[in-house]
Amino acid sequence: MSARLGLLLIPALVAAQEPDGARSQVDSLLAIPSVAAVIDDLDARFIGHFLMLVPDLSTEDQEVLADAVGSAFGASAVRDDVANAMADRASAELLSTLLEMRRTGAQAEMMRIAEEYEPTRSLSDFVAGVGAPERGRLQLMATLAQAQGASDFELILDEALRRVAHRLVNSFGGGLGPFEPMSDDVFDAAYRERTLSVALESLYRL
Repeated sequence: MSARLGLLLIPALVAAQEPDGARSQVDSLLAIPSVAAVIDDLDARFIGHFLMLVPDLSTEDQEVLADAVGSAFGASAVRDDVANAMADRASAELLSTLLEMRRTGAQAEMMRIAEEYEPTRSLSDFVAGVGAPERGRLQLMATLAQAQGASDFELILDEALRRVAHRLVNSFGGGLGPFEPMSDDVFDAAYRERTLSVALESLYRL
């Protein structure tokens, strides 16, 4: 599963390149806070899906599960898998373009502002106080989130983790039956909710 995450992160992976230069570019990309945040909590998210399917798992078995998942989905293991997949398969042009987008231009400036900003109130207080004057800016942030594919990626990633948890439970004789992916209606509702959440978080940081 973790090897597939490299394909999810960079869907346009193409011809291979020299590994040393590629790895340096990949390391720079994976050091971006928003990218690192995706990797950091995969193990916890996977365990959450697994326990929803097997809620009566004993404490001892939960500890065994946490150790095993930590080895496969821990931040270090996943980062290595993603980095290796990207370095082996991504084109130099693609990696350079992604780095350039992150380092220069309006998007890079927005990221710098968001990372350096120290909020004076909580996100919940900010959301409660969003009024009519902010609606236009909120729509701009929602449009940006859609253009970046942030909501799609989160939902696809979560669905992949849910699918693997389902497969693992069945491999232990869980008898869950075939995996049922999200319906279009459920996906659309989750997409709208996630897009709004990303937009609010962006507005909060800016």
